[in-house]
Amino acid sequence: MGKDIGEVSKPEVNRGKVTAAEKKILVPKTVEAKMVPDNTNEQLEDLREDIVEEIDEEKAKALSTQTGAIATKKAEEKLAEFDDSKSRYSVFKEEKGTTIEEKKVSRIRAWASKLSKNINRLSDDIRRKNEIRRQIRSGEMNLKEVNLRVEVMDRNALIEDPRMQELWKIEENCAILLNFTEKELYQEVNATHWIMLTGASVEQVQAIVEKMGHNPDAFFSDDRGENGGRLAIDNYLEDMPIDQSDPRYEEEKKYWEPLFDNKLLPESIKKWHMSRNHAVVYAVKNSKGESVLMLPIHIDPKNWVVSIKEVFNPPKKGEKSALAYHNIAEGEKRYLGTGLYEAGVYQFIHLLKSKQPGLFGGLEVIGEEKLDTTRTISGDDQEAMVLERVFKDKAKV
Repeated sequence: MGKDIGEVSKPEVNRGKVTAAEKKILVPKTVEAKMVPDNTNEQLEDLREDIVEEIDEEKAKALSTQTGAIATKKAEEKLAEFDDSKSRYSVFKEEKGTTIEEKKVSRIRAWASKLSKNINRLSDDIRRKNEIRRQIRSGEMNLKEVNLRVEVMDRNALIEDPRMQELWKIEENCAILLNFTEKELYQEVNATHWIMLTGASVEQVQAIVEKMGHNPDAFFSDDRGENGGRLAIDNYLEDMPIDQSDPRYEEEKKYWEPLFDNKLLPESIKKWHMSRNHAVVYAVKNSKGESVLMLPIHIDPKNWVVSIKEVFNPPKKGEKSALAYHNIAEGEKRYLGTGLYEAGVYQFIHLLKSKQPGLFGGLEVIGEEKLDTTRTISGDDQEAMVLERVFKDKAKV
């Protein structure tokens, strides 16, 4: 696991009895030399605090510089890995002779098409949820029979893993897999890892997320060519993977709070929180006819609905707005993206582990050790900001 870029905590000043030796201490050059009266312990203690604070500031600056250099190097490596992955994918496409043909239309027609798709998606989403709830109530769907297998996959596994190559050979899968590669994995720099789910149908996975108390209605999002609906998991405080003993807790807490603290609001809106873990679902079948679900799940540090709140309560100076986290790729050759994929994968697995007993049959997790995450939204977001800076610097060259 990676470490977050946090502030160095100030060492506690020892306020014990001042010794005779300390009364004769030579003040470091960083602090103006002072004569310390023999009978003034209070002045000596104040001076000691000043010394510790200045030494601490110097250490913090040095550590910040060192940490910044490490973060910059990591960002450069991630961008290089992305370029390498794009090259591999280009070779793969050329060998396969596959491509997505998209007709060029006017901006007005494009937005009209997008609006129509979102209306249809919302309608399908509501219809699917109502059907799932009906099946659960009637007993047609028994989640206790579901044994979920969750495997963490890296980006290039989709074109290089032998199991994935078998899926590409099935004609019905090709268009879906192409949407996954071109509209997610090879579009988003941060999409280094994704989840492969087996052992459950789309409806069963949707039902599990629903039973965990999530999946509010998704009103608007860009088209990713998915065929298995969308999962939305707003990050509740009780599901936070770190506790109050962790020094990062207070900084992290703001990402896990409800957007509106009003008990009179509709249940779906009550689920809206400051950050959201979500994914489109790509569903294919293997040669045995079994469902294979692919989730490019990721966390948005600011849920897009936060933009509604920011109309009345704008972000503080220097703070990133909700809309800044939701740029849409409109055919750009180099598109950064801001989703936290490794944090999203980690949090989804953490949630399944904590909720599985009594909710569904069994859970097997494979490959979690591949993830390089701070286990916090704040930490991973700081790394993403460094990535954004390096990305923009390279774009200027």
